[in-house]
Amino acid sequence: VGRSIKTVAEMADVWLRDYPRAAPSSRRTYTAAVKSIKAEIGGLAPNAIDSIRPGARVRPAFRSWTRACAS
Repeated sequence: VGRSIKTVAEMADVWLRDYPRAAPSSRRTYTAAVKSIKAEIGGLAPNAIDSIRPGARVRPAFRSWTRACAS
């Protein structure tokens, strides 16, 4: 608590821990998604990503990952 999150991987772990879904199937789905996110961009600082909203400006390192997940 009070610790600064330095990477997307850290943020993803906090999200899974602090905001768990009730349904086991949702937890499995989110855990798989987080694994993929961490593999692709886990080492980036959260501020390296402008936004993940469709149509928003996204930095190049994240753009290909979001497109692949949308298909």
